[in-house]
Amino acid sequence: MLARTDQGDVFALRDICPHRLVPLSSGRQVDTDGEPTLECPYHGWRCGADGVCKHMPSLTGSEPYDPAKVKVRRYPVHEANGAVFVFVSDDPRFDDVPDVPVPAFGPLPDKPKFVIEDVFNALMYDAVVGIINGGGARHRLG
Repeated sequence: MLARTDQGDVFALRDICPHRLVPLSSGRQVDTDGEPTLECPYHGWRCGADGVCKHMPSLTGSEPYDPAKVKVRRYPVHEANGAVFVFVSDDPRFDDVPDVPVPAFGPLPDKPKFVIEDVFNALMYDAVVGIINGGGARHRLG
C-alpha cells in the first residue's frame, strides 16, 4: 500500500497488519507521538512509515513487551515524473537501497502513453499480486 506523510513524503508498506492480517489500507492514517502511522481497523495497532509498530492499544505500559519488535514489510520507493516506483525484492527481509537504477524515461509529454516491461526476480506470490494489481503494466518473469 502507498501513503503520504503530511509533508508529502511517499512510503510503501505490505498491506497486511502483522496482528490479524487485516489490510492496513482499510484503516486510517493517524498521528502517533508526532509521527504518521497507519492504524489497523481491527484492533488499532499502528505502524509507522518505516514499518515498525508504534502502538498496541492492548498494552497498558506495565508489560515488558516492546511493540517496536513487530514490523510490517517496508518497500523502498522513488518518486519521479508523477510516478511512484516501488522496489519489491525477492528477499522479504530486504531493507536497503536497491542495487538497480530507477527507470529513466527521458523527457515526458504532458500525457505520457507508454508500456513498461521489465524482467525481475521475485517470489511467485509477489509477482502474481503485482501483475493482478499492476493495471496496464506488463511484466515478464525471469
